[in-house]
Amino acid sequence: MNIPNPLMRNFFFFFCSLLSTISLKGDQYEGIGIFFQGYGKIDLEWIPQFLPYNPIIVEAGAFYGNDTCRASKLWPRGRIIAFEPNPQAFEHLQKKVQDVSARNVELHNVALNSYNGIAVLNACHGMKGNDPIFSYASSLLPLTPEMEVYCKGPQFVVPCVNLDDWCHENQIDHIELLRLELEGLELPVLMSSPRILKNTRMIYVKTMMHPYRIGMTQYPELKKFLEKSNFVLLCHWYQPGITGHAIFLSRELFDAYLKLSLGINLEM
Repeated sequence: MNIPNPLMRNFFFFFCSLLSTISLKGDQYEGIGIFFQGYGKIDLEWIPQFLPYNPIIVEAGAFYGNDTCRASKLWPRGRIIAFEPNPQAFEHLQKKVQDVSARNVELHNVALNSYNGIAVLNACHGMKGNDPIFSYASSLLPLTPEMEVYCKGPQFVVPCVNLDDWCHENQIDHIELLRLELEGLELPVLMSSPRILKNTRMIYVKTMMHPYRIGMTQYPELKKFLEKSNFVLLCHWYQPGITGHAIFLSRELFDAYLKLSLGINLEM
């Protein structure tokens, strides 16, 4: 969707903001639903208006690199940092980045965690345990007993890092866009990195609606923490009882762009 006229775009934003929750074929939306394409896929074409031309973008759970390469193309002068702990998925990620010559992408075969060290990655290869295409559902968290039959696969011992510590060591003092797809570990990662969280402008996060892993963070808990940490929900697509994707803006960015420039208040 393209709305080139600024007045029309502002009106469209305002209209969409009035629809705080929309139901369509079982899908649910909070906030502004226009940031999503089919089945909750983020429409990155809308995101550049919120970020500078040369943003620092950190992705955790980059998987095969489709969004990584899209971000590289949208922000050719940006710095894209992608973490993917699964060694098999990381090979696909490397090849994908090489094939499209994404020279502004940095790849790290490491997991984000609440601590530095090593951890066990529980890979998901489907119900038969032989299809790596389901590896996007892999996690450092173990499955609950009732879900083990649905998600079989190998385990890998992988290095893990704390985001605050990693950013300090690599002289990164801010993040424009932080994308987390950690299969339920998002909250511990954010809680253990308060320094960089204070200097993050936008968070795109996978949300969980069912506790199919032990210790998995559920969406209401994640949303409550981010709101206390000075973030505002921009939009959230989800399938009730399953999973979704959400975008949060820092209070500073929300006030400067949506509230002051466009007159939109999603908190009404």
